[in-house]
Amino acid sequence: MAAIVSSFSMWRGLKEDYQEEIIFRLTLAVIAGSLIFSRLLFVLFNLSEFGFSLANWLFLNLKENFSLAGAFIGAFLMTFWQISRLDRNPWEVLDTLALPFFYFFLAGGGMFLTTGNFLGLAYLAIGLAGILGYPWLKRKYRSLTWYQSGKTGFLISFCSFLIFALLILLAFLENGRIYFDELPLALLMVICLAALYYRSERDLKKDLKSLFKGHFVK
Repeated sequence: MAAIVSSFSMWRGLKEDYQEEIIFRLTLAVIAGSLIFSRLLFVLFNLSEFGFSLANWLFLNLKENFSLAGAFIGAFLMTFWQISRLDRNPWEVLDTLALPFFYFFLAGGGMFLTTGNFLGLAYLAIGLAGILGYPWLKRKYRSLTWYQSGKTGFLISFCSFLIFALLILLAFLENGRIYFDELPLALLMVICLAALYYRSERDLKKDLKSLFKGHFVK
């Protein structure tokens, strides 16, 4: 169900600028890339369990063993590749992935309704907050003073950074520590923050000078 709703959300966000055939092909590529990279990253981080057997990689515990970070990487790379081939701006399409991302969290949080699981409730809250806040953020981000460029790429970078930061926080609250499995989420959080800064077109030298002025520079 989440895949269907997310696909519809992508079509709705792109239908004014892209042909339906292109949107359909992009949607299939994003779904395929998400599944492949999600499984691959999970296997790589649990190589002792899967070994070097291709059969294990493809079929062992197939129902649940996927990586959220891998799914994001796959969706991002597939979108960037597909849209770049059309000589179009991939960031405007990547921005449309932010809302479907929240739909997946909403669907994943549905398990709280039957299990009462803490993480399920947290995912449900993240999904609802993201879906409700996305329209406002889409209207207002170009007027943010610190995002001086107003360029596309803000929505996917900011929303993804926020999601990964919350996931790391939830993992810490649940376990009392951060495990090696959370490393991809932490790396993606840093990458999304760097992408956000890059798209803002701020001057790094000026920002660093302002940050340290009065503390280390006399």
